[in-house]
Amino acid sequence: MQPTSEKKKNNVKKPLPFWAKICIHIGIMFVTFIVILWLACLCLDSWTHHGEYSVVPSVEGMSYNDAVRKLVDEEFQCEISDSVYDTKMSPGVVVAQLPKEGSKVKGRRVIYLTVNAFSPKTVRVPQVVDMSHRQAVSTLESLGFTHITVREVPSEFKGLVLSARYNGRPLMPGGRIPVNASIVLDVGAGINSGVDSLDEQNEALTIDDDVPAISFDMMD
Repeated sequence: MQPTSEKKKNNVKKPLPFWAKICIHIGIMFVTFIVILWLACLCLDSWTHHGEYSVVPSVEGMSYNDAVRKLVDEEFQCEISDSVYDTKMSPGVVVAQLPKEGSKVKGRRVIYLTVNAFSPKTVRVPQVVDMSHRQAVSTLESLGFTHITVREVPSEFKGLVLSARYNGRPLMPGGRIPVNASIVLDVGAGINSGVDSLDEQNEALTIDDDVPAISFDMMD
């Protein structure tokens, strides 16, 4: 029989080689990564409600309060993104919505509403006096003014804006008026002698080079 010490020596497991340990660690890391990725996908789907959606209802033509109430009841949020002023529609009515009716979106999505304002927006008036009437009209139209009347008044400066009026009062630069206001521009009509502008008048008074000069002989 073998001695007890030799039996214990034979039963001791040999340590694994270094390359085997490396492979085992890599395998454990790979399995751990797969498990973490799978758990992350499950949490992400639950957090984003993957596969779940809601259909956006129509709120156009409704009053703003009714539209908000309807959207909140269907678990949407809403914000006013813009406003317009249309006299053909009732004040406070929803004119447009985004996303549109029937769109499939995530729950709690913000629905942006365009509402018809209760009063027209006001615009700060620019300096238009001493401009040409074309430039003045173009400047006012770019700000949204559409009711612009050009009235010619006697002046040697043809086409020059001499004054601007709103409701019969002078329109001062920097003041704010409704965008649907009627603006009257007093524009120079030019002099009545047939010359259209001051520059042309000066040209008409210039002596023609072809006309001989008049000279006087000195008397003894």
